[in-house]
Amino acid sequence: MEVVEEANLNANVGTSAVASTSTPQGEDEVKPTVTCFSSGRVYKQVLLATALVKALSKNGDYYTVRALLDQGSQSSFVTEGTVQYLGLKKIPVKGHITGLGGGKNITTNSMVTIKMKSRVNPDLVFEVNAYVLKNITSELPSERVEVMQWFDVTDLELADPNFHVPNKVDILLGAEVYSKVLKEGIKKSSTGEFIAQATSLGWILSGVVSSSLRPSADINVLHARVEDDELLKRFWELEKDTELTKEQRFTEEEKRCEEHFDRTIQRDESGRYIARLPFKDDEIQLDGSEKICHVRLNSLRRKLDKDMNLKEKYSEVFYEYLTLDHMEKVPDEEKGNKNAVYLPHHAVVREDKDSSKVRIVFDASCKYANGTSLNDQLLVGPTLQPDLRNIIMRWRLHPICMSADIAKMYRQIKISDEDTDYQRVLWRNDTQSKNEHYRHTRLTFGTACAPYIAVKVLQRLSTDEGAEFPLASKRLVTVFYMDDLLTGCQSEEEGLQIFKEMNSLIGRGGFELLKWTSNNENLITEMKRNNKCDSEELLKFKENDSMKVLGITWNRKEDSFRYKVNLEELNKPVTKRKIISDISRFFDPIGWASPCTVIPKIMIQRLWLEGLEWDEKVSDEILKDWMSYREELIHLSEINIPRWAGTTLDDQKVELHGFCDASQVAYAAVVYVRVTNKEGITKVALITAKTKVAPVKQISIPRLELCGAVMLSRLLTEIALTFEIPKRDVHAWTDSTVVLAWINSHPNRWKIFVANRVAEIQTNLDPINWAHVTTDKNPADSASRGLRPSELAKNALWFKGPEFLQDEDINYKNQQRSVTEEEIKTHCGIVEESVLERFSSLMRMIRVLTYCRQFVKRCKKETVERYLTAKEMSETLRNVIKVQQEDSYEEEIKNIRLNKSISRNSKICSLSPFLDSDGVLRVGGRLEYSQVKENRKHPIIIPKQGYLVDLLIADAHSQT
Repeated sequence: MEVVEEANLNANVGTSAVASTSTPQGEDEVKPTVTCFSSGRVYKQVLLATALVKALSKNGDYYTVRALLDQGSQSSFVTEGTVQYLGLKKIPVKGHITGLGGGKNITTNSMVTIKMKSRVNPDLVFEVNAYVLKNITSELPSERVEVMQWFDVTDLELADPNFHVPNKVDILLGAEVYSKVLKEGIKKSSTGEFIAQATSLGWILSGVVSSSLRPSADINVLHARVEDDELLKRFWELEKDTELTKEQRFTEEEKRCEEHFDRTIQRDESGRYIARLPFKDDEIQLDGSEKICHVRLNSLRRKLDKDMNLKEKYSEVFYEYLTLDHMEKVPDEEKGNKNAVYLPHHAVVREDKDSSKVRIVFDASCKYANGTSLNDQLLVGPTLQPDLRNIIMRWRLHPICMSADIAKMYRQIKISDEDTDYQRVLWRNDTQSKNEHYRHTRLTFGTACAPYIAVKVLQRLSTDEGAEFPLASKRLVTVFYMDDLLTGCQSEEEGLQIFKEMNSLIGRGGFELLKWTSNNENLITEMKRNNKCDSEELLKFKENDSMKVLGITWNRKEDSFRYKVNLEELNKPVTKRKIISDISRFFDPIGWASPCTVIPKIMIQRLWLEGLEWDEKVSDEILKDWMSYREELIHLSEINIPRWAGTTLDDQKVELHGFCDASQVAYAAVVYVRVTNKEGITKVALITAKTKVAPVKQISIPRLELCGAVMLSRLLTEIALTFEIPKRDVHAWTDSTVVLAWINSHPNRWKIFVANRVAEIQTNLDPINWAHVTTDKNPADSASRGLRPSELAKNALWFKGPEFLQDEDINYKNQQRSVTEEEIKTHCGIVEESVLERFSSLMRMIRVLTYCRQFVKRCKKETVERYLTAKEMSETLRNVIKVQQEDSYEEEIKNIRLNKSISRNSKICSLSPFLDSDGVLRVGGRLEYSQVKENRKHPIIIPKQGYLVDLLIADAHSQT
C-alpha cells in the first residue's frame, strides 16, 4: 500500500467524569499500546473488517454500534459521541497518540469500559476497555463498493450487512477482542486479494476490492501510550475533587473472579487447596506458544552457557519442581494438545536474599501469534492483602515481635488437572538433544491471578479451620503480606501459643512456616524446642546482624529499623534515567525519612520541567545539586527508628498527634503516637509521614496547607483504625490560621476547591480535634521544605515530636484563626447569592438591583435617568450572570484572559468557551458565521447550581 500523505487525527476530548479505578493499591496504570488501523489515501481501495455489535448503555438497553476490527492494535478506541450516546462513565487516564514515524502528538484523557455482545450470537458477551477519542477515522469504506466483484457473499451471515456502504466507525476493537471472536473458516476470492473470515460476530470481509488511478480514503496510523513522564507527574499533581473521598470497590471483573474462586475452590484428602485458573472467557485461543517458547529457551540456554554457576543453580531449581511434584512431565500421547499453552521462563537473581537467590520466573505475559498472552486471558482479581504500611504499623504495637514466612507459598496450592496444560514449559539439559515437555501442577509464579489466589486461599483457610485457633485465625488475614508473617504479643506465653497455633493452622492447608525469629531470645529457645521443622533453619538468624523485613532493614538485637542505601558507582554523563534510578533504590514506604526523600521528589519535578529525554545529560545546576545530595546519603545509616512504639495493654492513655504544613515546593503530614503508662510516664514515637510535591501550576500557600491537612486527616483516620484508638484521642495540628478558619466553618461558605477539601477533613476528623501550633514547633515544616540527610539525623523535633507532647496536660485552646482575601471574596459572593434568594421573580430582581445601581451612581454624582431603561436592566442581568460565572468558573475565565488553554478536566471544556466584549462567558463552536442571532449562535454559560437558574426557568415558564 502506497502512502501519499498522512492525515492528522483530531482527539479533542471534551469534559470527562472522574471515576475510581482498581488496579493494585488503587493505582490507574495504562500499558504502552500500539494501534495500526489504516484507511488510506492510496491507489488501491482496501476494505477493512467492520462489524455491527450491540453495546450496553447506562439505562440497561443494548444499542447497535459499528466497529472496526484491527488485529494490529493493542488497544481499543471509542468515539466521544458513542460514549455520550451510551451514557458511559469515564475513567481518567493520560495517553499520548502520535502519527506514523512519531507525527503530531495528541492526547486522550479518558477511558471507558463497554459491555458488548454479538448481534448474531447473543451468548457471546464481553467487556472492552477503550480510550476515548473525538473521532477514530473517516467513513469506511471511503466510497460505495460494488458487491458483485468477488465471490458470492449472500449465503454468509455477515457481521456488517452494509459493509459496502460508507458509514461512520463508532468503536475500534483491538487484538484482544479480535482473538476472542475469531473462528475457524475462511473464504478467498479467485485472486486471493479479498477474504471472508468467520467470527463470533458474523463473517467479516477485508482485502483489495478495486484499483484506480485516483487516490481514495485516508491513512490513519496511531501509536497510543502513556508517557513515562506522565507517570512522573503523579508526584505533584493534585487529586481531582471527586477522588478525595473515593471508596475501594470491586470492578465487575473482580467480582467475577471472586465468584469463580468461591464456585471452584476444592481441597484434597490432605487438606491442600485445589484452585482453577480464572479465565475471562470459556474459549482460550493462544496459538503458537510452543514455537515462541522454543526460541526463548534457545536464547536462555545461550545465556546460561556463559555463566556456569547460574546454569547449575537454574537447573537445580528446575529439577526441584520435579522432585517436589510441583511439575510433571507431559506424556507423549498428550503432547499434541492444541489447547496447551507454553510459558517461556528466565532467571531472576537476588543477591540480597538469604535463600532462593535464583528464582525461575515464568513469563505468562508473553504475547503469542494472535497478539495476546495467557495473562491477557486471566482475571487478575482484586488486591486482598493489607497495605504494607499497615502491616509495619501493626508490628510496632507489640513489645515482643515475631516474624516468619511461608515456604514456597504459591507452590503449596494445587492447580486443577483441567488447567495444568495452560501452564506447560519446555526444558532440556546438556544431555538431552531435544526439548522435553513439562506442566505445572501448582500455582505458577508469573501468572496474573497468582497473588490473588494465594491470598484468597489463606483467607479461606482462616474461615475453614480458624475456629480451633483463635490467636492465629485473625492474624492469618490481617498480618500477612503475601508470604511474610509479621505479628507480636504482650508476653512470652502468648507468643508461644501464637507460634503453636499458627504452625498448626497453616499446616491444615498444606503450608509450612519457616525462618521464625523474634526480638525475644527466650521465645526463640522455646520455638526451637517446639518447632517441627529443622532447628538449623529456625536459628538461621541467630546472629545479631540486620535482616530485611518487607524490604526494610531490621536489627533484631537493637529491635530497631535502620536505613541502608546501596548506590552504584556514578558514571558520567549523568542522565535523567540515572538520577531516577538512584532515587528508586531508596525504599522508605513508611516515610520516616520524609524530610530527605522530598528533596529527590522535587528534583524529579525539575527534571520533568527541563523536558529532557531519559538518556540526555542533565543541566549543570541539577547535576551539582544531585551530586551534593547523593554524597550525603551515607548519613541515613545514622538514623535509628525503634520498632516498638511503646504501647502495652496496661497503658493509661494512647493518643495520636498529627502535624501538617506546606511550603512553596511541597506539603507534608507526620503522625506520632503518645503513650502514657500507669506510672504517668509519657513516651512519644514517630509512626508515619507523607509528602507530596507542590503542583507546577502555582497555588497559594493556604491552599497547599489545606492539601496537607487533607493528607493528615487521611493518615490519622487510617492509623486510628490500625491502632484502635477512638476519635476523641486523635489530634491534628497546623500552623496555618487560615486552614483552621476554613475547617471550623461550614464547607458551603467557600469556593469549590476549599469546600470539597474542608468537607472531607470534617468527615475524617471533628473540627474540635484541630489545634494551632507555632511553626518552630511544627515537625511537618522540615518535611515540607526538605532537609539534607546529615541534618535529619540530628533533628530531634522530627523523630520525637515537639516537646509539649511530653507535658502531662497539653493546651489545645491556643487556636488562632484568620480570614484571607480569598475568603472575603468568596464570602461576598455568598452574600450576592443570598440577596438573589429574596426575589420571587427574575424581573423583580432585575428592577430592584437596577435601582440599587442607580443609587450608587447618584452617590458618585453621576448622571442617572429618571426612569429605568432597558439598557440599564440588561446591564444588571449581565453583571449578575458575570458574578455567577466568576464564582463557578474562576480558573477557566482566568486562563481565557491569559490566552491559555482550559484544562481538559474542566466541566465546560467541550463547549469551547470564550469571553465576549462584555466579559461574559459564552459557548464557542462552529456557528460563528451562521445567520442566527448572537445569543443563539453563542449562548451564555450559566452554572446549573444557584438561585439564578431557578429564576430564569420560572421566567421562561411564565412566558410560555
